[in-house]
Order: sequence, then structure tokens, then C-alpha cells
Amino acid sequence: MKLLTIDFEGSLKKGIREIGFVVENKTEKIRYGEIIIENEKHSVQVLNEVLSPKPELFISHNVHVEKNLIKKYLPYSVKNSNDGKVQWGPWIDTRILYKRLYPKLDKFDLEYLTQIFVFNKVCEEAKSIPLKKRAHHNALFDALCTYFLYKRLSDRVNIYDFIQ
Repeated sequence: MKLLTIDFEGSLKKGIREIGFVVENKTEKIRYGEIIIENEKHSVQVLNEVLSPKPELFISHNVHVEKNLIKKYLPYSVKNSNDGKVQWGPWIDTRILYKRLYPKLDKFDLEYLTQIFVFNKVCEEAKSIPLKKRAHHNALFDALCTYFLYKRLSDRVNIYDFIQ
């Protein structure tokens, strides 16, 4: 099963500036990368590469941001057999996942959740990333944080209960 954890830096108005991703296949070690986007045409090319073959599960923190940016550049995917609408997915939103499982936490932003739950794992894995990129609001660093937040719970709960 191909899992894709993805994070974008950018906005719908200004477009994607940076893509960070973590890919997990059950048979391989995780691989990850970051791509700086040059222009809109480059966004489409890079997204096609990162999303091929289509992941069986997308993971993100605040899914609506990534989902909307993907739809902006690549509006067509596989039809959902239930309603006939074209969509990318299914998705797991780590923000919603942690909010439902830990409702008494003060905050659910990525930085806070990383600090509480997966800081050491992220720091260990991030050693291969240039020092100036080891911070939040860097697409690869945020994708790694999101991936480890997901992995921390993926064997403890029925993750399919959280699919969007």
C-alpha cells in the first residue's frame, strides 16, 4: 500500500512554492524529498511525478490546504463510485486524528503536536536535512512531522475510522 504524506508551502492565490513529501510502501524503507517550485507549469509537472502512481492513502495536517492545491493544479483524478464526483483521496488529517483522540489538548497545530508526541523521532530523521530546513513551515520538515504523528497512531487505532 502506497502512503503519501504531503505538505505544501504556498497558497491558492499565490500557488505552491515548495512541496515536501514522505512516501511509504510496505515493502520499502520510507523515502522523502522536497521540491522547490519554479512556476505554475513546474507545479503541474512535479505534482504529476509525486502523485504517480496514485497513493492509496494521502496524509496531511489540515488536509483542506493540500487537497485544494492539488485540485487547483490537477483537477481530475479517479471518480468516487459513491457520488460520481472527481476527487483525490482518501485522506487522513492528523489534526482531526489528534483532536478526536486527545480532545483535552490545548492546541492541535503541527508544531505543538510534534513537540508533545514525536519530537525525538523527527529530530533523528531530520539529521539528513540541511540545518536551515529543520523548522516548521518548511515543506519537508512539516511532512516528516505529519508522517511521524500518523505512524505513532497507525498501529494503535483503526485508522480507517478517520479516513475522509
